[in-house]
Amino acid sequence: MKKIILLSVFVIGTQTFYPDLRAKERQWLNPGIKLGYTFGAGGGFVWGFELSYTFDDDSGFFWGPLVDLDSCHGRVKPHIGIEGSYFGIGLDVGPTWIAEEKESNIGYTVTPFAGVILYPYYSYTLRPGKSGLHEIGSYLKWPFLVAGEPLSFD
Repeated sequence: MKKIILLSVFVIGTQTFYPDLRAKERQWLNPGIKLGYTFGAGGGFVWGFELSYTFDDDSGFFWGPLVDLDSCHGRVKPHIGIEGSYFGIGLDVGPTWIAEEKESNIGYTVTPFAGVILYPYYSYTLRPGKSGLHEIGSYLKWPFLVAGEPLSFD
């Protein structure tokens, strides 16, 4: 598990800070809110926030780092990851810190999603020594152009 987390931090760091990779045509800041439901023991309604910074180069592929914080019945899950999407269908992967009932541990989350502005998702968080967390819901995110030319549909 430690190797997976270290690899995730390495990939996120190199993808985010390597200058040649940032030389894309457009860069977007994407804040959003999250509403969902976690199934199983300790489950219930989930709410949270996400902020991603994505790059694109007119190919239909968007990618970038993200931070996410959500809460469900006293369980708090900060998450960092890297996301990529192609024409609205994407995947987010990365480590997640899980704090609940006077204990905390590190897990790993995989979240496939689809959409534009409104993103329905399914998320699975692998937790060492405990059952995984299955969650469904939607993100409502609004993109703000930070650098580059606006999108054109000509």
